Amino acid sequence: MARQPESASGQYGVSDALLQALSECKTRSVDEALTLPPAVYVCDAFNRLEINKLFSKEWICIGRTEEIREPGDFVTMDIAEQPVFAIRQQDGSIKAFANTCLHRCAKLLKDTRGRGKLRFACPYHAWTYDASGSLLRAPYMDKTQGFTTEGRQLTELKLDIWQGFIYVTLNADIDYKVSDRLGDLADVYGRYRMADYITFVHDDELWNTNWKILVENFIEGYHLFKVHRETFEPISPTSWQTPHPGHDAFTYSTSKVKPDRGFCVTPETNTHLEGEWRETGSVACVFPAHLIQITGDFLWYMSIQPHGAEQLRVRRGLAVAPERLAQEEDHERFYEETKQTFDRVNLEDKTAVEAVLAGAKNQYAQQSLMSVHETTLFDFGRYLARMLTD
Repeated sequence: MARQPESASGQYGVSDALLQALSECKTRSVDEALTLPPAVYVCDAFNRLEINKLFSKEWICIGRTEEIREPGDFVTMDIAEQPVFAIRQQDGSIKAFANTCLHRCAKLLKDTRGRGKLRFACPYHAWTYDASGSLLRAPYMDKTQGFTTEGRQLTELKLDIWQGFIYVTLNADIDYKVSDRLGDLADVYGRYRMADYITFVHDDELWNTNWKILVENFIEGYHLFKVHRETFEPISPTSWQTPHPGHDAFTYSTSKVKPDRGFCVTPETNTHLEGEWRETGSVACVFPAHLIQITGDFLWYMSIQPHGAEQLRVRRGLAVAPERLAQEEDHERFYEETKQTFDRVNLEDKTAVEAVLAGAKNQYAQQSLMSVHETTLFDFGRYLARMLTD
């Protein structure tokens, strides 16, 4: 059935018909599961609903702990359009704060990453803070009756760390840690010791597609034989992809990799991955939008934020297992050659997901049954339905 025009009547102006269509994801079995209603990819009101009920409430990955090793090292990100930053403390811990000056609201740290910021000044009126968020100096404010810097502190946000990933939430009432809801995903991914992987690529990009389209593309292996036929398909074919649906806070799949390809293969010096796991990789999504691909030699992650209904901001990271890096004499050359490979894959995906958005705008776009190689989308659809329609 072709998509019908929607009239605004439900939450945040989202039509009751669209919310009902999404809600039906909760009642279907995995064998009956349909793809999402196409309107969820292009509806501005639906995007606002997601920002308020997902990205403002959930744990959001903003980077890796080993990217901010020393006191004063920091990483910034906008979560649900709110600027935040995480910064390494003098005692080695990490804290997160609202990236907003206490005076006239200027954004304090404009770079996505930085080193050694034990003190930093607002670019507007030079109010100066230390890494703990304490206000140290406020020029000329000594002439303001009743003002003192004492006790003035940037708003601290909740922060959690799982497997070397830094998560921050805007939700002051959240009462669980990231790992509390990961179940067997924590067991599977714990095998790889991701916290030890060394990040050598981290960047931010703006893509012309809806955030959910990129999530879905990342977590299903159905498209490999077509989109990645010369890159990933020869290493881990579509027919080898095994989804593991049935989870509430995450979804994941596993796949064997061909050991004779010399890529995505566990190094011999790795002694903690055992048996079939030495030739097994996995992709996962920690909902709503933290994407992870792991093998015995590489870790690739993305953290996505909506930028309107038809664009997204994605933070990408690429890391290597220490055992794999030890095999290389020229690290910089290795980094560059590996980055080129993953950039090629990234461009293949980008072309595909931008085409999906173009098609989703068509009034004749419709839902479909899923392939057995993309039932990870079943978990994602149920998550959206539960969070947005209950």
